Amino acid sequence: MSSRAELAPFWRLLESRPRAVAVLREWQDCGDACFRVVEPLLQPRHEAARTFPCGDPLGNPLTIVRHPDGQIVAVDEEDPSRRLELARADVVLYELHLAALRGALCSALGLTIARTPLTPPARDVLLGSWEPQRAVRLPVRCLFPYGEHQLEELVHRRLAADNQTGAMLFTPTRRLWREPLYEAARRQKLLLVPLCEVLAAGDEGFCATASWHEYRQAFLQMVKAAFPASCPKERPRRKRAERAAKIERIRQALVDHFRSARDHAFATAQRGDGAALLPRPSKTILARMAGVQPHDITRCFHDDPQLVRLYAMADNLEDVMRFGR
Repeated sequence: MSSRAELAPFWRLLESRPRAVAVLREWQDCGDACFRVVEPLLQPRHEAARTFPCGDPLGNPLTIVRHPDGQIVAVDEEDPSRRLELARADVVLYELHLAALRGALCSALGLTIARTPLTPPARDVLLGSWEPQRAVRLPVRCLFPYGEHQLEELVHRRLAADNQTGAMLFTPTRRLWREPLYEAARRQKLLLVPLCEVLAAGDEGFCATASWHEYRQAFLQMVKAAFPASCPKERPRRKRAERAAKIERIRQALVDHFRSARDHAFATAQRGDGAALLPRPSKTILARMAGVQPHDITRCFHDDPQLVRLYAMADNLEDVMRFGR
């Protein structure tokens, strides 16, 4: 039920400071209802925090004061009457674990994960590769810029690398993008992609949004000249799921027919006319009942033999009268 909008503060935090480090309270605030997705990506650091979030997005962070008796408080230096009493756990700093983030991103986006070691504070991380088909591997990197100028520096380093096949470059958001930089990257087959648009928070972690498919298609259009014989139009990842959904709709339509046919058979028997078989729907009518195209019936019958058996049973009075027992 979480949305990518709920993750937006998390992505903004990653590019709003030199290092992705904060007390747990701040990570909780930026994760909000999606904190269950963010929490596995964090690891505690040894040093303690010097500031604490004030709770006001426009306000300055509070200064942490440690008293000789062990008491810890956070105070507003401009208004000392504003103070928070803190526990030791409140001032522990937590850092984003880059390896955990890389694994979560690759899992959600269907990327082959890279095995290169990561050493924070890395700003240019090789996530892995996207493989639109066998033997075609396109690199995917993630940039963690702190400010507009650092993003320009990171992108120009990629431009200088002269990658002939191109690459996808993730950034947390598009907030730091500028049109000249974006166009310069595209001319060299580098596509900037904002993580805030292609990832959402699911029940078990990150999950891809519909925008991810659109960005992949745009990337294929950008690099297809480098793979004239081996980079055809990407087959939709959802094709199998769509076929399964159609099979289920056809099965339900057959079950509905069986129920009607069974009622009809017993009703005619009770009138003394003898049980009568309700005519089995043709495949064209069955397609209309299931809300699919006529050619889907043949394809789904081929994929699921159980549908063939059900369709055959619908033409047998005894099978219809035994249905549901």
